[in-house]
Amino acid sequence: MGKSYEEKEVISRLEKDIAADKIYLLFKKNYINYSGKPTGNKNEYYFEVLAKYLLDHKVEELYKSVKVLPRKQSYKMDDHFVNKNQKKEKWLAKLLLNFKLDSLGDVIDFEMPIKSSKLDKKVGEVDLLAYNKNEKILSLVELKLRDNPDTMLHTILQICTYYHQIDEKKLIQSFKLPSTTKIQKAILIFKESPQYEQFKSKYIKQLVKELDINVFILDFQVSPLL
Repeated sequence: MGKSYEEKEVISRLEKDIAADKIYLLFKKNYINYSGKPTGNKNEYYFEVLAKYLLDHKVEELYKSVKVLPRKQSYKMDDHFVNKNQKKEKWLAKLLLNFKLDSLGDVIDFEMPIKSSKLDKKVGEVDLLAYNKNEKILSLVELKLRDNPDTMLHTILQICTYYHQIDEKKLIQSFKLPSTTKIQKAILIFKESPQYEQFKSKYIKQLVKELDINVFILDFQVSPLL
């Protein structure tokens, strides 16, 4: 990032998006991925300044305003096509299908669509679905490779958005899981990645706790960070 912004500038952008009821688009905003520190602030990074603001303004309540997106068809797709030009994350997600990720359980799907129509351009896909049979917990997992520049704040808001956009009852039915299945949010990152380093911030740790997100390290022996 070349240009430096004052703390009040990035906070002002966040406030405007919240006021415009665009919580579901927050993770896509450029300022959420700003690197470095605001002008005049030697102690905190942009992502910390923004995370602190969200914590002070009841971020959990803000995300409850994100609407479930109706989906007529099943969440479970018969097949997935991953071409050679797609992101490496998509390839890794495909390779992890049927792989057991320790306490997360078995990966039962990848790149699961949320949108109900191809016209929903601003709606993404869940990288991985992992199911723990013993605990009856289905995890919606956002995967970030080591070289992914997305901030941990971006990643947190991304999986939180997807979680609220999904029809939980239909998701459970789509994969023929027990009706008592609990759905949770999870993030899967690599050690020594930008996200791993940013997770050390007290504001990011607090945000993860506030939004009830589980964070794991992927080293092919998946370990929880909290």
